[in-house]
Amino acid sequence: MTIRNDAGVERLDRPGEAVELSGRDSHAKPIAVSRAEIDRDWGDAIAVHPPVPVTTILYFRFDTAELMPASRTVLPDILALIRQRPAPEIAITGYTDRSGEAHYNYDLGLKRADAVRAAIEARGISGGAITVDSYGAAHPLVEGRGPYEPRNRRVEITIR
Repeated sequence: MTIRNDAGVERLDRPGEAVELSGRDSHAKPIAVSRAEIDRDWGDAIAVHPPVPVTTILYFRFDTAELMPASRTVLPDILALIRQRPAPEIAITGYTDRSGEAHYNYDLGLKRADAVRAAIEARGISGGAITVDSYGAAHPLVEGRGPYEPRNRRVEITIR
């Protein structure tokens, strides 16, 4: 973080650093702040700050909306992350490899996202908190390995 005022610039780049200012024209004086001071002064604000979003990737069999076995085993972890949040927002986006036509890939990506949404809802998570989308073959995870790259056959789930 960079602090600027009329007297100059001070850069903060370590945990527990702060500056003390006595006025607009005074130089920003670096000071150390203890964890106890941070908790005392900012604890309430930190406590209500939303958790950092988490993104998980699930992979699919070629040309289907069927999860790969390893990805199926991750679903309980995803559900646990969702249940840890008081008001979760879940964005599910489907992708494909580049082996099909654009409209087909878009539809397949959407089917994959819908399949994951259905699996989450079937385990008790409200669909009102879930949005689904598809990018088809756009935004590949892996470039330049040919049209059949299996790591591009995926759904990305972002939990906020």
